[in-house]
Amino acid sequence: MESENQENLSLDYQSMMYEGVIYPPFIKAEALNELREKHTLRSSDIVIATFPKCGTTWMQQIVLTLLADGDGSKVRQPMGMSPWLEAWVSKQGLAAFEVWNPEQTGWNGLENSCDLDPDWCPPRRVLKTHAPAQLAPWVGGTERDGMNGARVIVVTRNPKDAAVSHYHHTIDLPHIFKYNGSWDHFLRKIWIPGKVESGSFWEWHQSWWKVCQEGSVDLLWISYEELLSEPEKSISRVAKFIGLEPTTELTKGVLAASNFQAMKQTAAEEDAKLVAIGKADQVKRNHIREGKSGSWTETFTAPQNELMDRYHMGECSRLSLPPKLFPQMRPLRKS
Repeated sequence: MESENQENLSLDYQSMMYEGVIYPPFIKAEALNELREKHTLRSSDIVIATFPKCGTTWMQQIVLTLLADGDGSKVRQPMGMSPWLEAWVSKQGLAAFEVWNPEQTGWNGLENSCDLDPDWCPPRRVLKTHAPAQLAPWVGGTERDGMNGARVIVVTRNPKDAAVSHYHHTIDLPHIFKYNGSWDHFLRKIWIPGKVESGSFWEWHQSWWKVCQEGSVDLLWISYEELLSEPEKSISRVAKFIGLEPTTELTKGVLAASNFQAMKQTAAEEDAKLVAIGKADQVKRNHIREGKSGSWTETFTAPQNELMDRYHMGECSRLSLPPKLFPQMRPLRKS
C-alpha cells in the first residue's frame, strides 16, 4: 500500500513537541499550558480520551445520541458537538471556550455554533482529548480533586488496525502533516517508534491504564472490538457509566445512529453542505473510513506482522500492560 501522490513525497512528519509528546502542528504549547493551569473540569463533564484512530468519533456519536434520548437526527456533527479541547483552545483561546455552558445557553460560544442544530444541545459537555494521562488538559490532571467528579471514557483498539487507520488519516491530511511516505516507512519509522501524533501507542495506553487501575477516577475502559462485537452490551455499559438507564428504546436509537453506514452517510451529507457554502477546507477526507476490526490483515506483510507482534509483546512486558487489552492481534479464523 503506497500513498496516492508520490510527486511531493516527504518523509518528514510535521508536528510539535510538548513535554516529550508529539502533537499535530496546529496545537499550540501556550494553549496546552493554559488548559493545564486554568481549565477546570465540571462535575457533569464527559471526557472521551483516545489514542488517535481508536474509535473517537464513534464514541462521540454514542455518547451524544445517548444524551439526545436516542434521537440520532440531533447528532449530525459529533466532532463539532464534542470539541477537541487542545485544538479548540489553540485556535480560539481558553476564554472563548469557557463561555460555553450548554445547560444554560446551548451552543452559544462554541466554534461553528451557527452550523449546529440550534434546537438541541446536550445538557452536558462532551469533550475529547488525545493526550496521555500525564498531560490531561485540565487543572489537577487525573488526580481525584482535578477530575471534580467528571467521567472519562477510554476507547482502545488493537494496534495493527490503529496503525493502518492512522496511516490513511495522515496521508489524507497532507496540508497538516505534510507526510506522503509509504505504508512500510510509516509503520517502521513513524508509528511503531512513537514519532506520530500522541507519541507511543503503548506508553499512551500505559498512562491511562495506570489511572484505571488506581481507581481514583470514574473511568470506563472499553475497546473498539467490543463496540463491534457486542454493540448493545457496550452501549448499555456507556449509558450506565454516564448515569442513564439503558432502556430498550434508548439502546435501539443509539444502535441505529451509531452504525457505520449511518454515520458515513450523515458525514457525507454534512460534508456536502460545507462544500456548498464554500467551506470545503473543513471537510475531513475519509474520516469515517471502514469501521472494521481485523482488516489489518489486508495491509500487513508477513515481516511487518512479525515486527509488530515482537514490538507489541515487548512493550506490553516493559510497561506492564496486559496483552488482553488489545484484542484481535491474530487473524480471525474462518469457520
